[in-house]
Amino acid sequence: MNAVMKVIVAGGTRGIGRAIADAFLNGGHTTCVIGRNAPLDNPGHLFVEADYSKGGQVATSITTAAVLLSGCDVLIHSVGTNIRKAAIDYSCAEFDHIFGVNLLSAWDAAIAAYPYLNVSPTASVVFIGSVASKVYVGSGVPYAMTKAAMDQMTRGLAVEWAEQGITVNTVQPWYTQTELAAPVLNDPARLAVILAATPNKRIAAPEDIAGIAMFLAGPAARHITGTMIPVDGGFLAKGL
Repeated sequence: MNAVMKVIVAGGTRGIGRAIADAFLNGGHTTCVIGRNAPLDNPGHLFVEADYSKGGQVATSITTAAVLLSGCDVLIHSVGTNIRKAAIDYSCAEFDHIFGVNLLSAWDAAIAAYPYLNVSPTASVVFIGSVASKVYVGSGVPYAMTKAAMDQMTRGLAVEWAEQGITVNTVQPWYTQTELAAPVLNDPARLAVILAATPNKRIAAPEDIAGIAMFLAGPAARHITGTMIPVDGGFLAKGL
């Protein structure tokens, strides 16, 4: 990528989002990270504090970030949460929490960023989804539902915003070394099952996801929109 881009990374203080924000910053782009805690070990990022479990903060945080950047060329949404349990055990509050953080915040962020993306010559939106939208992976039904809905949101926004030159895509990781996945990956028995289902025989690093996100935001991907790209070490291809 040659031109300097103005990049907003929602959920960019840790995990996959942090790796994406650092990759853009290291690539010479101007980044604003949105999260609950400032990334104090990398002062190169602009920062907006927001808690996306509180829906009213999403649009405000995007607008604030765009003002700090004097625009927005790229929106990355890497905010996510999960509560793993059997479907019949979820409370309504837990279900609403997962949907609010994973799906509704992505919608609100994209809609809030649209006025800025609409005047950018190279605008793109990249959502961080999951292979759980495609197959049952034991991550909990509500989580998988949010990621499946994100896939359809990606298709719909891509079609509606194509005339404005805004690309919209989703990256779908399989298990990745993050705090969210730690409870599963720290269980030797479950880790063995995951590795057995992954042809590449390793757990992804956040940087594996960051590379695809940067590609989708760059000039080489201007004709790619409305698609979901798995970064799964061959998991979806293998099946049973």
